[in-house]
Amino acid sequence: MVKRSDRLGFILNPVAGRCKAALQRDRIQRIVRESGKPFIWLESERPGHATSLATELLELGVETVIACGGDGTVNEVGTALAGATGIRFGIVPLGCGNDFIRTVGSPRDPEQACRLFTSNNFRTIRSDCGRINDRYFFNNLGIGFDGAVVVTAEKINRLKNPYPAGVVRHIFTYREFDTNLIADGKPRMHEPIFIFVASIGKAYGGGIYITPDAELGDGLMDMLVVPRTSWWKRPRLFWLVTRKKHLKDPAFRFFRGRKVEMDLGAQQVPAHLDGIRASFTGTVQVELIPDALTLITGE
Repeated sequence: MVKRSDRLGFILNPVAGRCKAALQRDRIQRIVRESGKPFIWLESERPGHATSLATELLELGVETVIACGGDGTVNEVGTALAGATGIRFGIVPLGCGNDFIRTVGSPRDPEQACRLFTSNNFRTIRSDCGRINDRYFFNNLGIGFDGAVVVTAEKINRLKNPYPAGVVRHIFTYREFDTNLIADGKPRMHEPIFIFVASIGKAYGGGIYITPDAELGDGLMDMLVVPRTSWWKRPRLFWLVTRKKHLKDPAFRFFRGRKVEMDLGAQQVPAHLDGIRASFTGTVQVELIPDALTLITGE
């Protein structure tokens, strides 16, 4: 008799990867059927729907939940799983960037990922997550320039990775936002900011290692801030990041912490959470949630 907890729960976002994820449906289901593992298959139909579907799987007693999509799908499913005990979380990468798994260490090939999850030859790792006000992020949060880039990148359908095109669109024109930044209870900055990033994982933007020293379960967020900088210096900063040469450059300020508070005032500042666009105004609190997820990895 099959126990309810033995079933695998799959959630596919068919529009992930510029709608190419839907083309992987039959391939993934075939691999799972061949394994003989019992499974439940669900598909999201709109933004935010994957969170509801993951909650449904938890209510059915499923203990292994697998997100089939990109980093945004991981965010939606992870939002339902954060803090749940005894739940394993796997990722079949079908998005454009697939950045979170670069830190997780699970297979980047969808077929290999499926075969891993249907075998008993895997291990799990614990991962923290972040939260800004009442919204979670599992890879990274970007406020300011990164948020504007994501808004533009969402509108570009002809490129496999639209993030660099969004950078080109805003790199000379984006205006910094004013804020007071307090980290772990101590005043840290009081000046205009071009980019603020808080990371659990290492990479974003389709393989840009923005915080390469970040660790999933170290109990700290890795944060990067770029204060106001001249427009003509900005291309060099982007070049440094893409070459991992920004870590020792004085234009970038790095620190680690568990909680950050920023006062954005009345301005509406663009942002993204794991590539999902957002915007914030007023006072925002960014905090670490320790041991939020149990992730399946092949390493």
